Amino acid sequence: MSEATDKLVALAASQVGGAYVFGAWGDLCTPAHRKARARLVSKARAKTICADCPVLAGKQSTCAGCQHEGKIEADCRGFTDWLLRTAGVIDLYGDTVPTQYNTVSNWSGGGTVDALPDKPCILFRRDALGRYGHTGLYDGAGYAIHSGSPKVGIVREPVSKTGFTHWKYPRGLYSDTGGGEDLNTIRKGSAGEDVTALQTMLARLGYDCGTVDGIFGVKTVAAVRAYQAKKGLMQDGVCGPLTWGAITVDIAQMDAGGEQNGEDKPDKDAVQDASATEVAPVTRAEFDALAVMVNTMRAELDALAVMVNTMRAELDALEGAAE
Repeated sequence: MSEATDKLVALAASQVGGAYVFGAWGDLCTPAHRKARARLVSKARAKTICADCPVLAGKQSTCAGCQHEGKIEADCRGFTDWLLRTAGVIDLYGDTVPTQYNTVSNWSGGGTVDALPDKPCILFRRDALGRYGHTGLYDGAGYAIHSGSPKVGIVREPVSKTGFTHWKYPRGLYSDTGGGEDLNTIRKGSAGEDVTALQTMLARLGYDCGTVDGIFGVKTVAAVRAYQAKKGLMQDGVCGPLTWGAITVDIAQMDAGGEQNGEDKPDKDAVQDASATEVAPVTRAEFDALAVMVNTMRAELDALAVMVNTMRAELDALEGAAE
């Protein structure tokens, strides 16, 4: 393994025994942080968050001796995000497991667990309905390190016992799995995981790509053009950076507006401390949405400029004729 992967695996191993706290993204586990998180979730989740803390449960006055002392608190998505961010690999896009998985810019390859590579990667679990609901780190040696549940916290166990079904290489971890600048640009005739991700997301947004088969065919072209028309993008049927960006934002907003696996979902930018009063920063989804809007406006301005120049040329021609 490389220095980067060694660092990533060592970082994950150092947090085994850490706390599973729904909605947490890697803060040091403290009663204050737990209490703040408990205010952002359902009563049932809040009860679990508090009951798992000896201090909040009234069993002791300090954290001394708690199995989580000195370790982080995170749910599964928060744990993998914290790992990759802290190791300096990538800051994952997405506040839910499905969004993280489906955001093509997060990854540079992947597959199913029946063909796991012999090096670290990120694991995902897909249920019978095709929903991705859990994630963790594969250490490259047969074990998964993940934030399993409030009962077990962050654990290391054989992949065979976890139920993970898919894996992906995080972008930036391996230079040999990356692509060129056109990695995310797909068009008619393209095939593979990127196309599958596109078809899945377009289907969620209500566009008919036909069978989700990973093949960029006629129906997928038509669906992309229909989506581009709705978003005011160039209707070329090619899924490049602008189209990917718009689709990713729409999926993120869809996830943020609903519930994760039927339960409440505090987002990544939620207030970490109950006493905090600062205005929350602009989220990546909001920033990307603004970027798409700006690029669309630029295209419209360019089109207007062409129109103005054409009118000027016509006026000059008319004036010349009048003379």
